Amino acid sequence: MNIYVTPTIKKFKTEIYLSIDNNLIKFLNNIFKKPKLEFSNIIHNRPDLIIFTGGNNLINFSKNDYDRLRNSINQKTFKYGIKNKIKMIGICGGAQFIAKKFGSKISRVNGHIGHHKIYIKDKKKFFKKTYIVNSYHDFGITKISKKLFSIAIAGDNSIEFFNHKKKEILGIMWHPERYKKFKKIDKNIFKMNLWN
Repeated sequence: MNIYVTPTIKKFKTEIYLSIDNNLIKFLNNIFKKPKLEFSNIIHNRPDLIIFTGGNNLINFSKNDYDRLRNSINQKTFKYGIKNKIKMIGICGGAQFIAKKFGSKISRVNGHIGHHKIYIKDKKKFFKKTYIVNSYHDFGITKISKKLFSIAIAGDNSIEFFNHKKKEILGIMWHPERYKKFKKIDKNIFKMNLWN
């Protein structure tokens, strides 16, 4: 499987770096057999899956150069994914980016640093009604687009997990790669057909 991962943009002194969390690489290697991973500022090989990672701020909430660069990469990648009908998953900031592209509302939220409970709305594809997830965001999806379907919400009704009603696109607001032991729900989200 070919997977393109959007890089996080980090600034250190006078340099800007494109990076990917090594834990995400471990997570993807744990799920897929020998995935071919690519991350750069441009897609070189047609991927089977595009992952929009967390990190950086949406351009609406930031004016620094590295967030602008990240937004530019996300915009080009999203356009490429839509045009070529490639499956896409957004993680945290990546989920916010995808949700915003389809007209969802992103707003500041409280209580989303640490761990909290999410409530599954579509219980057919899951074993439990609630899950505890990690959380590292100050902004959340507070109103979902009509083009998207909300699968899980937090206690404040912000959207934690969604998919597109027609396209193979979904987003989660937690980080599956940041657990010491990877969770079954996260593996299933990435490898099962939960798209529609």
